Amino acid sequence: MTVENHPYHPNDALREYLSKYGIVIEAWYPLGHGDASLRNEPVFAKLAEKYGKSPVQVILRWHIQKGNSIIPGSKSPAHLADNLDIFDFALTDDEMAEIAKLAEPGKTYYTADESVYEKYLSIPDDFDVQEAKYQEELKAEILAASDEYWKAQFDLDVEQLRRVCDPKAPFVHMGITMDRGAEEEAIAQRHIVTVKRDDKHVDVRVIDDEIAIVLRQLELTALVGGNEAINPFVATETYHRQTDGSWKLISFVYTHIMPENYQFRFLSK
Repeated sequence: MTVENHPYHPNDALREYLSKYGIVIEAWYPLGHGDASLRNEPVFAKLAEKYGKSPVQVILRWHIQKGNSIIPGSKSPAHLADNLDIFDFALTDDEMAEIAKLAEPGKTYYTADESVYEKYLSIPDDFDVQEAKYQEELKAEILAASDEYWKAQFDLDVEQLRRVCDPKAPFVHMGITMDRGAEEEAIAQRHIVTVKRDDKHVDVRVIDDEIAIVLRQLELTALVGGNEAINPFVATETYHRQTDGSWKLISFVYTHIMPENYQFRFLSK
């Protein structure tokens, strides 16, 4: 049975009931829906150091010893290998008991009301249709986050920039790398005023449902030192999904397309 299950929400009573019928729990959100606070719990750091593993591997080992079925998703070969490398150590009973102390009644990352159940009942059987629709909705969310970033640029809105950008986000403008503070200063001092963005092509790449890249070929009109300049660029925007489901910019890179007769192409495998 697929239900939300992780150290904050171990569902022990349900597991005990299902075991009477030979049913195991397939853990949904086995790593707490990407919540860094779970991975950063001191008990996992301590056990990771003891066993020479990562906190994520310790959590996955906890699932195995609880009897859960786990399918942690990843498109990274390195992460997939790490997820399988959890069978050469075992947590002691005392360590399992220590992890059990993390359980918080009602601590879940997903809740559903009747309207959600009705929505699930109306989902078509064709998985490909479902997946395609999900990917389109996901890309729409990411592009909406991208629009919020660009709006901050157009409006010279420093507060908006802070809301949509990670505090550690780097900004690379034609080879010059700035932190978010320097980007805020450039906007506040009106060193460069973005006037118009003419998109030629936009492509969204989603990675692991948590990282997304927006590749944007565009012609940018800006005021630089009071003079209007129009240049072709490729803007590479990288976004990270937050625990609340929103997306924040974690990296922005401008690449100037130099030759006027160069036709830029996005290459796909």
